[in-house]
Amino acid sequence: MGDAMKSLENRCLDSKRELDILVALDDIMSMNSRHERVTVDSTLEALQQKNEANERKLEDEDEALIESVFKGAREHILRRIDDEEDLTVSSPEKRRKLSTEPPNPPESPPKAS
Repeated sequence: MGDAMKSLENRCLDSKRELDILVALDDIMSMNSRHERVTVDSTLEALQQKNEANERKLEDEDEALIESVFKGAREHILRRIDDEEDLTVSSPEKRRKLSTEPPNPPESPPKAS
């Protein structure tokens, strides 16, 4: 009876080994099938598209970061009005007086005698 059990165990192990070999063979065949459909050009094209998508994503992230940094800074900046803008202001209160005449010299203090 010991030989019958040992023989049964050996057949079970052999069957398991054969199934593992068949599964591995099936995996190899499916991988070969996939490799036949893939060409060098299609692989390079897929890599290029992936790189372009990554670059666009990085650019978008950079733009968002720059916008967030400068958006907060704009709220605290005082705007300087250029001299040219001062000349174009139409209201007389805001317009600077421009004169072609030289300014009057300051009066000299009276001499002490």
